[in-house]
Amino acid sequence: MTEQERLLQAVHHVVHDYANQVSSGTMVVNGYHLGISLVPPVNTHVGDAFLVNCRKMYEFFTYKPSTKDKKDDIRAAHFLKREVTFDLSNWAFWHEAMNKQLMHVTFARVEKPKKWEGHDENKLFLDEFMKAWKEFRHNLEEPYKSKFDSEITKRLKSEFRGLDLW
Repeated sequence: MTEQERLLQAVHHVVHDYANQVSSGTMVVNGYHLGISLVPPVNTHVGDAFLVNCRKMYEFFTYKPSTKDKKDDIRAAHFLKREVTFDLSNWAFWHEAMNKQLMHVTFARVEKPKKWEGHDENKLFLDEFMKAWKEFRHNLEEPYKSKFDSEITKRLKSEFRGLDLW
């Protein structure tokens, strides 16, 4: 398989993960899904899913392609026609704390806890990731742009209909 074929297959998964981020983020910010309130513990589960997706997409947008043997992490840079710096400063402020406090069972939660309420931050995160996605899509090169458009169109005909995935 060529590198281009490998990347074209990866587009499906990138769009899937972004759609999950927008879906869970929209639910967290609104506090409901399909008109039904997110009550405990569902609200916490959806909130955690959103933050995990923020971490994942932050690394997708900001980390350089791997130079290690496996080279198995997909990065935005793989698809772009030029280098782009994405402004994810709100998430960057929380990235290390979320990495240690949410994604790992670690002593950082005990020794250097960062108080998290999320009420204001979640909307900031969702907005800045959606802005980064638009910037990413604006700078895609072919054949990736067409593949991303196709995958987004498919997602919008599924359970992700009504979300702003463009």
